[in-house]
Amino acid sequence: MYVLDLGDKHDFVELAQQVADKRKARFLEAEKQFTAEKNVPVSKQPLDAFAGDYYHEAGTFFVRASLEDGGPGACFQGFEGNSYGLQIVEQDVFSFFMPRDDQAHRGRWPSANLDAFKFRFYTVAGDTIVGMKWTMEGVVKEPSTLTRTVIHSPPPGSQFTVQTS
Repeated sequence: MYVLDLGDKHDFVELAQQVADKRKARFLEAEKQFTAEKNVPVSKQPLDAFAGDYYHEAGTFFVRASLEDGGPGACFQGFEGNSYGLQIVEQDVFSFFMPRDDQAHRGRWPSANLDAFKFRFYTVAGDTIVGMKWTMEGVVKEPSTLTRTVIHSPPPGSQFTVQTS
């Protein structure tokens, strides 16, 4: 089927379908790669050692890492109704990768870049985890650093306080 019945037959519908097929193939390849990666789970830390709030240096964005139903999970900005299960893919590296359709269903901009789904936790001295690096949505070349903090729940009507660990 051609969009316009012209002699030169510039079929943009067919070209769009080719592009869509290539993008879909990238997602399928990313799923295969993720499946291969997630079979290497080892962590020197207990899972609860990763729990905490990790703030971006601007202080306007954070990721909450927690244990959910016995497994690690994360939510952005503390919206627990929109949490993601985490899987260990390397030592101190967790991923919340999901197939393209699941990403779209959750309102995420679909990405086949596996690094955009990885939280790389790190320590500075000893075994205490102090932060994570994350290539946010794959839009920046360098991963952003998020620093671990402790949030104290405030009484209703008061402002919360943030204390760094």
